[in-house]
Amino acid sequence: MSIKIEALIARKIGFASHQNAVPLVRELSLWNQSEQPFEDLVLSLGTDPAFVETRTWNIDRLNPGDRLSINERDIKLNAGYLAGLTESLGAEVVLRLSRGDELVVEQRFATELLARTEWGGLSAMPELLA
Repeated sequence: MSIKIEALIARKIGFASHQNAVPLVRELSLWNQSEQPFEDLVLSLGTDPAFVETRTWNIDRLNPGDRLSINERDIKLNAGYLAGLTESLGAEVVLRLSRGDELVVEQRFATELLARTEWGGLSAMPELLA
């Protein structure tokens, strides 16, 4: 099986991100690089540690060669958790694509959680640096 998860994830997230509605996921798509169609897929997003509400998307069908852009990318940050951070720490955004009980593909993206008093600045938003 050859489906690729492509995502642009914020490099740094903190309480200020929540307060200013900075998106965690800026781009998200699935690309079926195989010769077979896939049906009844579920894409889920979680984090380690858990600083967001888990989010899922149902994908009815992904044909060979199709690239499906996920436009609804509203991810709810846990403001209480982010407000309680006194120092920055590493985290991962975990995207899993499954079909029933079968894991099709999993992709992990590194990010940095910032202490309440820190702000990621422009380096947290790569598209603004271009």
